[in-house]
Amino acid sequence: MSNCRVVAAFFLTSSLCAVEPPGFALWEADSLKQQAHALARNVRPDHSSRETLADYQSHRFRLLYRDGDGYPERHDNEIDVVIVQEGEATLLLGGKIIHPEKNPEANNGVGG
Repeated sequence: MSNCRVVAAFFLTSSLCAVEPPGFALWEADSLKQQAHALARNVRPDHSSRETLADYQSHRFRLLYRDGDGYPERHDNEIDVVIVQEGEATLLLGGKIIHPEKNPEANNGVGG
């Protein structure tokens, strides 16, 4: 009889662990590739196309497609984590943005 209780408790515990916590997100590689191909068809004049995958107010995850150099960006309250899935990239950090008026996204944190 006690063996049945242990087994039942094990199944109950394992099924509770399978429930995803609030805010959890998982993006499958194939799905991201399909989304990237869709983004490639809607490239803006700044050589990018983007889709927000999840927005947690303090941070967000975005899928970006670029087919050329991007404009300089400045984020005072955001952190960019860059993962290159295909191709190559050069990321420059620091410095000062010269002529930010030529890129309205440079100072408001929406670029990227």
